[in-house]
Amino acid sequence: MAEQSLLIRIGIDPSGAVTGGKVAEGALGGLDNRLKGMNTRFGEGASYGDRLTHSLGRLGSAGRMDAFRMLSSDILIATKNPGKILEYCELMKELPFEIATLKDLGIGDEPEEDCPTFQENAAKKANFYSRFVDIPVLAEDSGLEIDYLGGEPGILSRRWPGYKATDEELIEMALQKLEGVPADKRGAQFRVVMALKFPHDENILFGEGIMRGFLTEKPIEKIIPGYPFRSLFYNPDIGRLIGEMTMEEEAKIAHRKQAILKLLPYLLKYAG
Repeated sequence: MAEQSLLIRIGIDPSGAVTGGKVAEGALGGLDNRLKGMNTRFGEGASYGDRLTHSLGRLGSAGRMDAFRMLSSDILIATKNPGKILEYCELMKELPFEIATLKDLGIGDEPEEDCPTFQENAAKKANFYSRFVDIPVLAEDSGLEIDYLGGEPGILSRRWPGYKATDEELIEMALQKLEGVPADKRGAQFRVVMALKFPHDENILFGEGIMRGFLTEKPIEKIIPGYPFRSLFYNPDIGRLIGEMTMEEEAKIAHRKQAILKLLPYLLKYAG
């Protein structure tokens, strides 16, 4: 019964069917293609759902959890944000891991982000999602900190108005709060804190990254789903709005790259 319960929680029907399946098309369209070339145990470019189906189809009921644990070269990126998933795929494409998502594993539960700091929220998410899997979990908390507003919205970046706002609502709120503020006082930064938790280890490792810039008075039309402030955020080192960059271009200078690099020695040691 315990095995059946956990199989259901991670999105696997006890009969052997994978209910999580492939990452959704649309906002994540092409994700499987971006994963091609990464090391897998069940075929070049196979999706996470494909590989689970392969394993579970070959093993009996008693071996299903062992099949799931076999995927030791995988890492769970604990976010439902489509923009973040694409960015992590780009950042980690050369690493000896294949990315699994919450969508892949059919994990719909999520913890309440009620901690006062990025680090505490990231740790809470890493601990929460590690209960569902037996592979490394990489969680994060991140947000925009605007100098003129004393660091707002910070940890409340998605819930700035007091509820979970849309991308368009967040852009409009930022513009309203900075109306009439001169360019030299519109400084801001993206901050991310990542929390990495390995299976069978209570310790959590942290990596932090910051990207400085300022907010323009008018957004570009393009909005990256899940990344509203990139339509306003100008990086003076590059001379462009972040929203104008491709994911490949942004990954080279991103705050998440800084954080990943701090965790890289631990990831490579685990991969062996």
